[in-house]
Amino acid sequence: MSLKTLTPKQLTIIDLIDRILDKGVVINGDITISIVGVDLLSLKINLVIASLETAKRYQASMGEMGKRGQTC
Repeated sequence: MSLKTLTPKQLTIIDLIDRILDKGVVINGDITISIVGVDLLSLKINLVIASLETAKRYQASMGEMGKRGQTC
């Protein structure tokens, strides 16, 4: 069996995807389409990219913060 060698560019992309899934990313944006100063379409985008494990960890930590906030 031969091992496939990754080039530095491929390794960087793999590391980037791994980091995004491990840490999570939030993307917020607003898109407005207008003609002659009249807004025809307005979109608000909230996108969260994370692995299921990261989302569960975040939810658990937020739950702990909420419990601490209630007792103070």
